[in-house]
Amino acid sequence: MTTNSWLGPVIPEMKELTDFDIRYAKQLAGPEAVASAQQLAAAFAAFPMMKNAMAKMQQEGSKLQGTPLETTTVFESVKSKEQMAEMQQQQQSSGGGIGGMLARKIAKKEEPKARATIVTLHNEYLEVSKSVAASDVALPADFKEKK
Repeated sequence: MTTNSWLGPVIPEMKELTDFDIRYAKQLAGPEAVASAQQLAAAFAAFPMMKNAMAKMQQEGSKLQGTPLETTTVFESVKSKEQMAEMQQQQQSSGGGIGGMLARKIAKKEEPKARATIVTLHNEYLEVSKSVAASDVALPADFKEKK
């Protein structure tokens, strides 16, 4: 896992926004939170190092000071030397006949790769303002609350 962040000065209002986003997500989560937890558990099972990487990211991230204005996080799986050797051996021992010939031609064009991207997360704030126009937070004229 790699994370790149562009940190700006500490902006207290951004913490308030983050706190709101967390409360909002918890309120909306409902049954989907269980599905998300199950998906995360499945990802951890498929990629055991992902759990360790996320824990390390939390631990090291607490040392950073400032407001992250742009962050890119990339999760990758990395094959061991044994896995790479096994893949190359499978490539070389593809069957005979037309199917084997086609498999060998395709394999020559595409060598096995040691790394594969699982997911890339990107977050960027284009503008941060401490003031807001009343029209930006006003209720729409045709809004009707249903109880």
